[in-house]
Amino acid sequence: MKRLLAVLPVVLLAACQSPSGSQDPEKQADTCGYSTRQTLVGLPAAEINESSLPPGTRILHPNTAATMDYRLERLNIRVNADGIVESVSCG
Repeated sequence: MKRLLAVLPVVLLAACQSPSGSQDPEKQADTCGYSTRQTLVGLPAAEINESSLPPGTRILHPNTAATMDYRLERLNIRVNADGIVESVSCG
């Protein structure tokens, strides 16, 4: 029983560690194809041909509700208050 109590804190601390891979989109592989869509930056969002985007793509306008889960294969297109695409990234 004493051994179990001695090991328990170590196990709990190990469970709290973050994954060894970086969560920074700049350092991740281009798994969603954002590098081929950088031409969208600066264009009006109304000009985006949504049928040409991969399934699961999110076009995020200001105050758009979105989940906070990070998915490498999901393309995110962020639009500013003026309706102009300001960034394209994975996540």
